[in-house]
Amino acid sequence: MFLIALALNGTAIAADLSKVVIIKADDFTGTNQAWSNFLEASRAAGVKVSIGVITRSMRVNSPVQDWMRAQENKGDVEFWNHGWDHKRWSTNDFSISEFQGSGLANQREHLNRSQAALKKLLGHDVITLGTPYNGFDSETAQAMNESPALRLFFTYTTNPKTEVARQRVDTRIALLDIVNEAEGTGKPNAARLAALLANRPPGPVSLQFHPPYFDAPHLDEYRKILADLKVHGYTTILPSQYVAALAAKAERLLTTPNQSRTNNRSSAERFKLSDHP
Repeated sequence: MFLIALALNGTAIAADLSKVVIIKADDFTGTNQAWSNFLEASRAAGVKVSIGVITRSMRVNSPVQDWMRAQENKGDVEFWNHGWDHKRWSTNDFSISEFQGSGLANQREHLNRSQAALKKLLGHDVITLGTPYNGFDSETAQAMNESPALRLFFTYTTNPKTEVARQRVDTRIALLDIVNEAEGTGKPNAARLAALLANRPPGPVSLQFHPPYFDAPHLDEYRKILADLKVHGYTTILPSQYVAALAAKAERLLTTPNQSRTNNRSSAERFKLSDHP
């Protein structure tokens, strides 16, 4: 796979995943000043970012397609699947979203359409999914299992409501926990995030942001967050680099003597190594 091969040839894969962060930037529907500001701030800090694309509005042979490919060619941006239309609605007082409660047929169709759209836009398969509103149920798991390119899913990994669904996700797809913006959509808070990370157990995590909704003060908070991550020794990597690092870790575990391996179990053992060329 193109992106995994790219990651394996990179220099930024962290051997120790305990202080690895993926910047999860949601809701890309096209270029604007907010996205330019976000990327400028990220690059000034030397930070790699992943951007979730809502694919319904995307068009091939367009300036947006050219822009997306240009960003990926710089080596510090990777795009991921953020759904087809990002819709949410209520039925009989139940909240339903594109990938939660909408039924297997709908979820399968939207996942297939969005994956195909991104492949046309970028010229390669996209390996990561992060659903709108982080919705997730057992039918999402089935739809993902049927999508052969997927290797990573952004989701709340300790949410008891999705425990059964998480257990149904194929082992070739890694699950990565999400930390939200502290004060709501588009409203990061550096101090609150620093306190939260200080109290989390060690381990990789995705930090969720919504750059289209940043105002000037919250863009400054984002800059402070990037500075804090660097001070505290965190490494930011791309989703494909994380997947490659997990595969490498799983391979090392397979070659470790049994006695040592029982004392070093991790999320890497969830992977089927044969599924990660």
